[in-house]
Amino acid sequence: MVRARKKMQVAKNRKHGKKGSRRRVHLSDHEVELMRVLHEEFPRGHPQHLGHLRLARKFGVSKEVARSLCRYIYRAFRSA
Repeated sequence: MVRARKKMQVAKNRKHGKKGSRRRVHLSDHEVELMRVLHEEFPRGHPQHLGHLRLARKFGVSKEVARSLCRYIYRAFRSA
């Protein structure tokens, strides 16, 4: 008895385009400043407060990147 082999299906990575590699999202300085303003606009616990996860989804970055930007870990503006 010979079993028919199933043909392997290759999942196409449509999310990352033709190259198949992740493209890094670059936010402008204006977008970073807007993210920080939106985060600090309402205190935590307020119904309209935008947390790190909501900001990450809105700007298309990961939660960790949003957290780091809001805490001034990334792009801390240095005095000249």
